[in-house]
Amino acid sequence: MTESNPSTQSHVTDNQFFGSSCGDTYYPSIDYENITASTVEVSTATQDDVDKLVLNIFESCHDEFFEDGVESSFSKQLRSQIFLHENKSLMTISNLVHNNKVKPEITSEALCLLGRLDHIPTYNFRRWILERSLFSIQPLVRDGAGLGIASLDDPHSIPYLEKAIEFEPLEGIRKDLRNVLCQLNETKQCLSY
Repeated sequence: MTESNPSTQSHVTDNQFFGSSCGDTYYPSIDYENITASTVEVSTATQDDVDKLVLNIFESCHDEFFEDGVESSFSKQLRSQIFLHENKSLMTISNLVHNNKVKPEITSEALCLLGRLDHIPTYNFRRWILERSLFSIQPLVRDGAGLGIASLDDPHSIPYLEKAIEFEPLEGIRKDLRNVLCQLNETKQCLSY
């Protein structure tokens, strides 16, 4: 699966945020090769095979209803693929999410799952997907990214949240992101003791 230039589709272009400096904070871009190479792969499936498997999961849930607090069939299947194929699955998910290839409701559910997973080998890639999704053109995607980041509870995401709040056009989402920012600042303070 090839990734087209997401800067033409994102809420904030990559040149404005990722791989650039904003004030005193540097926002790194991601190097897909190093992420894949840095993890011991659990599966020997090719990237094309994983692309097909993950895409099938996303396509098969178009009629599924997602309810807060209830794990969906979609989430269960996606979790299994992430545990089995690790960063290969996340590469596909990233391409689908950041190129707006699936419905925002499905993307939001996937982002919430990425935040809830307890899987160390994919942690950095999952966090990066969530941070980047804060700048989607889709409000539901930005909201799902905020929920996923809240679940991770990682102060690393603070500068991304601050920038997302600055750019967020919808007051409801901006308020939710401020709440997540407060949570992460409290976590950061606790970790400093």
